[in-house]
Amino acid sequence: MKPYFEACAALQSLYLEDSYVIGIAEQDPDLIFLLDAVLTENHPAYQAPSSGIYYCFKRLALRFEDISTVAWKALCLKEALTTDADGEVDYGNIDTLLLTDNTAYIEGSWGEVELTFSRITVDYLEP
Repeated sequence: MKPYFEACAALQSLYLEDSYVIGIAEQDPDLIFLLDAVLTENHPAYQAPSSGIYYCFKRLALRFEDISTVAWKALCLKEALTTDADGEVDYGNIDTLLLTDNTAYIEGSWGEVELTFSRITVDYLEP
């Protein structure tokens, strides 16, 4: 298995380890992670962050399409839930995303899942 940034072109300009998971949904036949994602400087939508902010964030949906198998090893949403000073809720980060062909292993404080999918898409939910 390879890290996401080596295995998937759509994810090369994202830094998932510091992105925030703000929702997880199984919408048959897809698995979707809603993220406040960190864009790297190589991303075409990257903008230098405002003073006092370290990263450029964009809200997006990371979609694993046409899931044929999904195996939740753990799902700990209640335990991972945090609220920041602005009242924004999140479930931590995607600490690990490893890919081989059409298989993914994904882990974070929200849980752990292995799945088989047909493709990965990234839908940006804001400009």
